[in-house]
Amino acid sequence: MSEKRPRSHRHFVAIPLFALAVLLPTAHGALRGALLGADAQPPRSVEILEDLWALPLPGGQRALLYDGATVEMHEGTPELYDGSGLFAADGLLHVSLGNGRTVQALDGLVHLTRYDDAIVVAAISTPALVSIHEKRVLVAPGRQWRSDGSPLPSEGAGLPIWLRARETSAIPRSTLQEQVHNSALLPVAAEPHVQSSGGLSLLLPSSVPLLPGARERTDNAHRQDALRNLAAAVDARRSDTVTEQLQQGILAASLHLPDVQQALAGLLLQSADHADSAAPLAAALARNPDLWLLCTLHPRVSAVTGVFAEPLLTGDALLIDTLMLPGADVRSDPLGDMALRRWAERAADTLLDTADPLVLLEPFVHQMDGHIEALMAMEYPERAHALAARAIDVVSTHVRALDPASLAILDRWQRLDAVSTAPVQMQDIAPPVEPSESAKPGVSTAPEQLAERTVPDAEVEAKVLALLAEAGAMFTLTTEVSITGDTTADVRKIVISTPTRDRTFSFTIDVERRTVRSVVEAGTEYLYELPLEQFMAWARSDT
Repeated sequence: MSEKRPRSHRHFVAIPLFALAVLLPTAHGALRGALLGADAQPPRSVEILEDLWALPLPGGQRALLYDGATVEMHEGTPELYDGSGLFAADGLLHVSLGNGRTVQALDGLVHLTRYDDAIVVAAISTPALVSIHEKRVLVAPGRQWRSDGSPLPSEGAGLPIWLRARETSAIPRSTLQEQVHNSALLPVAAEPHVQSSGGLSLLLPSSVPLLPGARERTDNAHRQDALRNLAAAVDARRSDTVTEQLQQGILAASLHLPDVQQALAGLLLQSADHADSAAPLAAALARNPDLWLLCTLHPRVSAVTGVFAEPLLTGDALLIDTLMLPGADVRSDPLGDMALRRWAERAADTLLDTADPLVLLEPFVHQMDGHIEALMAMEYPERAHALAARAIDVVSTHVRALDPASLAILDRWQRLDAVSTAPVQMQDIAPPVEPSESAKPGVSTAPEQLAERTVPDAEVEAKVLALLAEAGAMFTLTTEVSITGDTTADVRKIVISTPTRDRTFSFTIDVERRTVRSVVEAGTEYLYELPLEQFMAWARSDT
């Protein structure tokens, strides 16, 4: 259990909801318009929850704190303590969970939970990027990632271990609806926006210490002046001036500061339709690979970010871009063909630049197959078809090196229009949703409530045994079945016979989706998911 640092830093005073009621008419207009549509109206009445506190934060960020949670400021970044909360930003969200763990998101809602070393990051309406020192985890909208505080493995531990540590689970649809409803209670921004002559809204930084010295006050005033001048140049679409201001002077030296990044992200989102002024903003943010990943995943700025700003990615950022980025394209507005094409070009280059492409090739195929199946299950067939076509292009020069299971996946991609996918209940895989009229606000106050177990283990085990027996697998005295979820189990040492020998496998099975993943045979692990029928066909062969 980690030690709690002394709470001697700047504190924020939360606003009780009975006082917040006065602020509600203007508190959530822009955010709810983005989530629910321009014509959407808030509920006629909002349930007042006793343990829910509204908290405006610097940089245009806002929070609703549940279950006695507190937030303190450390070096310009809010840090969540002991509890959970719904966090939002119209631009860049940047929240610390302590012990070197931070969460960033762009323009949307994220639910965060922290109890001692354990954390849960639930991406409600926008992708969330979790940073733990030099390691990264991408959480797609509608998904959540849990950690007990154990160190994240690096790519050096091997791709199977790297991927397993970054696996996410679905957020129940009811929880998504609750949190979108709760967003009606978010407070107004902590600082006023400065409106430029052309209509751009600029949120000026204010993350200076309490009772700042003369140097801090002067630097902050200079940054504010520089940002006003930058907004004016963006307004006037003077790209040369925007580029110059971002490459020299106080802004160039301040790009690492969260408040400056938040101001630039806000300007980028507002100027996305004008590439001449948006391009230098995207290039400035892209100096930080994390911010580049978030911009690449935002439908409004993905194209300009992919074309005008591509940093040299390494480590986790490179693997997230190659293996996980398409799986986060689940919002109502797609990233678009330009962004997907640029991703495919980067992924192909990554395979070519890898010393041993086979190390990445088969994991890539299986990972993309999981994304494609998820997109089909969420009724995004166009996105699934587009991703399949681009993924085939990426591996086209390496087809001869693929194993039979990967070749079968490629063949299925080519026949995608004619292939039916197994039905998946929308509460298991669901994109961000609009709340129903009858739904009432509620809260999830602990990590367990974001994905509650509802099916007895004995019932799940019976389904696993029946499904495997029907498929022709053989159980022995050493076969073990461990239930891991309402529809999933780890199966170890199960035997499948070929015409010439018996093969022993371990894997994770999903009885509802009829898929297996993390297949291990004789110390070799095959990544991600295959339909059970395809796995059995391959396992019965002598290849």
